[in-house]
Amino acid sequence: MQGWASQVRAEALTRGAHCWYIRPRLAAPRVLIVEDSRTQAEWLKQVLERDGYEVKVAVDGREAIRRVRLESPDLVLLDLILPDMDGLEVLRILKARPEEHFVPVIVLSVKADLDSRVAGLRIGADDFLAKPFADAEIQARAAAMLRIKNLQDQLRITKGALEKLSMTDGLTGLYNHRYFEQRLQEEFGRAQRYSDPVSLIMLDLDHFKAVNDRHGHPFGDRVLKETADLISASIRDPDICARYGGEEFSIILPKTHLQGALAVAERFVRKMREKTFRMEATPPSRLASPPRSASPSTPRRTSRAHSCSSSSPTRPSTGRSERDATPSASIRRSPTGMTSGRVDCAFPGLS
Repeated sequence: MQGWASQVRAEALTRGAHCWYIRPRLAAPRVLIVEDSRTQAEWLKQVLERDGYEVKVAVDGREAIRRVRLESPDLVLLDLILPDMDGLEVLRILKARPEEHFVPVIVLSVKADLDSRVAGLRIGADDFLAKPFADAEIQARAAAMLRIKNLQDQLRITKGALEKLSMTDGLTGLYNHRYFEQRLQEEFGRAQRYSDPVSLIMLDLDHFKAVNDRHGHPFGDRVLKETADLISASIRDPDICARYGGEEFSIILPKTHLQGALAVAERFVRKMREKTFRMEATPPSRLASPPRSASPSTPRRTSRAHSCSSSSPTRPSTGRSERDATPSASIRRSPTGMTSGRVDCAFPGLS
């Protein structure tokens, strides 16, 4: 193969070609034949291999189920008469797989009566072919089923991409506000059902408009992106982090008490104080704790943590804090039974 490619490349360049490119070959579609008759299976295998398919054979129902689960073929040709299981039962098991694992099945049977065809199609067969049949017919039906599978796979990929876009913030890559509201309702309901704690942290970049006005929106966008990366690095995999809106972020911490939420918030505050936001063609902007009398144009980070007991039907409050102070933490319990903790942290200025 290597010698052939070199020979063709040399001839093409000799005839004036300026570049050489070999189009990569796509993987051959994988077909599984479930047939107990070795003669019939071998004939089908040869017919389909002539069309470029990769063909494997299973001689009974159990082997067919195992191969489909492990190898996920692109097409199954299933005989209804098998030595160990009824073909319709095998079909029922194969079609019980999740939708994202769509595998078309063509049923092959010597029974050509209406009841047999209807029974197979009702269970989930994608096509029904009565024996005997010609080479051209099985080749045409296999190609048609593979076209349908290809379209189904493309639809599934597109659907997944659109679902991801619908729940993702385009700038930071975090979840968006709509998804946050949905998950907050779900996690709060789960906490009530199973008597588990759940905590909520709200993070806000104070005076962020002054950052945009002073350094420009591209730099402000970079601050939001790097802040989102810092938040993501400070939480666990089960936690849900979202961009609440503008310069506000929110973190849902399932099965986490108030003290655990405060620890997460304080860990983020420490990382944020050490963070440097670099500007192009200018000295880096270094985070440094401002005095209490800082001007309104000095950005600061306010972090609030709310932890709610599952016995309380009240939704966690997301009210803003107006206090401007150095890092501190306070805990209080409201009359409704909600336990809330707040960490107010001065956000260092961008010089």
